[in-house]
Amino acid sequence: MTETEIPYFETEITKESSPMAIALAKHLRAIGAKLYGAFWCSHCLDQKQMFGREAAKLLDYVECFPDGVSTGTKMAKVCSDVKLEGFPTWVIKGQIMSGEKQLSELAMLAGIKLEDSSPLN
Repeated sequence: MTETEIPYFETEITKESSPMAIALAKHLRAIGAKLYGAFWCSHCLDQKQMFGREAAKLLDYVECFPDGVSTGTKMAKVCSDVKLEGFPTWVIKGQIMSGEKQLSELAMLAGIKLEDSSPLN
């Protein structure tokens, strides 16, 4: 069996955020939503790119492999406690959802309308 090692690296978000993405990210943070991911996960990077650079910084993002990955590495306890089934995983209002989500879907789950980012109540 060969040893696998991937040292941790920062991912770069190149897309600019729209005002709507920034408003959604602020709302997600305000309601305690969390995005769990892994630095080596292309879908996690794609999810952050959907938000753009400025909005992604506002998200409550939890890195599940902060020290990199090597054979036998376990994910961070804060991630294993959630019982993640894949990356990225969102936890919004107690609901656990794996996979990339469109911003419109995240807004609906968070209880806001995307057009004006106002609460749905």
